[in-house]
Amino acid sequence: MPRPARPKLGRGEVHVWLADLQGVGEVLLGSLSQRERERASHIISPRRRELWMRSRAVLRDLLACYLDADPLAVPLDNDGRGRLVLIGGEKRRHGSRPVPKTREWRDCGLVPARPTLHVSVSHSASLALYAIASGGPIGVDIEACRAGIDYVRLARRLDAATDVHRIATLPEKQRASAVLDMWTKREALFKVRSAQAARGEPLVIPVTLPGDIQAHAALALSGAVATVELRRYHAARP
Repeated sequence: MPRPARPKLGRGEVHVWLADLQGVGEVLLGSLSQRERERASHIISPRRRELWMRSRAVLRDLLACYLDADPLAVPLDNDGRGRLVLIGGEKRRHGSRPVPKTREWRDCGLVPARPTLHVSVSHSASLALYAIASGGPIGVDIEACRAGIDYVRLARRLDAATDVHRIATLPEKQRASAVLDMWTKREALFKVRSAQAARGEPLVIPVTLPGDIQAHAALALSGAVATVELRRYHAARP
């Protein structure tokens, strides 16, 4: 499903966007800030650098839709502690009203003075997942299935209480599925718990991806949710 010009995010709704970064056109990279380009230049691997830039460009494009702003004008920054900050006063598309001046991301959660929009981002291989909600801090994680991974060893790293012996006896495909399911849920939960605005015990649910996507994903939420809608992102091409 292509993204609408301006998505409508209802109360209690979570929009989860799946993007194949290999399909992102070069035109989107023009929205990256100078600071983002400088950060990308420090990523040694050319492939990882390219995928990081595409992931950030898609993030800008999505936020531009929800904020009704041009992607280049979305005022993303980093607070020096690894947390993104959305600051501003940039004009909206068509020169209407300005974007509110104080919105900050706290550990992947967009937290304005009065929280209205929360975002979490994860990417693995060429896949990226973006969760956007209005009800409270959220966390999302995606992990692509990869050949040659020792999933039993990975399970031992996850949790001392993990039944490693049971996992070791599973067929290879089921073994990968079991471990990635635990891994994504743990990472999504960590993102919500690290958000200062989170209250109470978060709810963690798996994200059902399309059948052609070889990956696992999970979503963690700190507030009540009515619906979770998965959408596939299609970027504009030059």
